[in-house]
Amino acid sequence: LKALHIHDNDLHYDSHEIPFSMNIDFDAIIKALKGIDYDGDLTLECPGYINKFNKDNVDKAVKNLYDSVKKLYDMYKSL
Repeated sequence: LKALHIHDNDLHYDSHEIPFSMNIDFDAIIKALKGIDYDGDLTLECPGYINKFNKDNVDKAVKNLYDSVKKLYDMYKSL
């Protein structure tokens, strides 16, 4: 496995939201990935999130997505 599809949801619907915005336990996921020495990529699929923005404010969406990925990275590196 070299790429892991990451997004958040409410545990009922495949919402494809930004990580840390809904109910997925990313702490447990990151610990499990660290436990297997995962060295692949994390890929975001967040159309549910990004589609709420338009050309005038999409830069805010991209920054928020970056921040969520950075948080995942920092969690992994801190274990």
